Amino acid sequence: MKRWREVLGIPINLEPKHFPCDDAAASRLVIAAKLQGKNAHRLSLELGRAVWEREETLADPTTISLAAQRAGLDAAELRAGAPSDAELDGLHEKFTQEALSAGVFGAPSYVLPSGEIFWGQDRLDLLERALKKLVS
Repeated sequence: MKRWREVLGIPINLEPKHFPCDDAAASRLVIAAKLQGKNAHRLSLELGRAVWEREETLADPTTISLAAQRAGLDAAELRAGAPSDAELDGLHEKFTQEALSAGVFGAPSYVLPSGEIFWGQDRLDLLERALKKLVS
């Protein structure tokens, strides 16, 4: 991560003050965004930046709300249109089991329809190449 921080010129904290933390509310919001057809990926990136760049905790509702705002989303609206916490937690478990069944073992991981897995950000160039082959 130190090398990527230098190569990409981004302020990654190698040992974030608030990691790990209770990220259940943040995970629920990402799933709610996905269910509502909103940009869950961008929300995930902003939540990650909160932890790894901004030294914030995902256990704080204000941190989550501000991350959503930076992603162009409204956390309160997402939650209002979302299923219950229990249902969101069930979906989280379902998605986790699907990832494990597909062979995912770390983040980031990308699984192509063929089942081929690309793991780690140092493989993103290879993933991009594989995706271009799929669409050509």
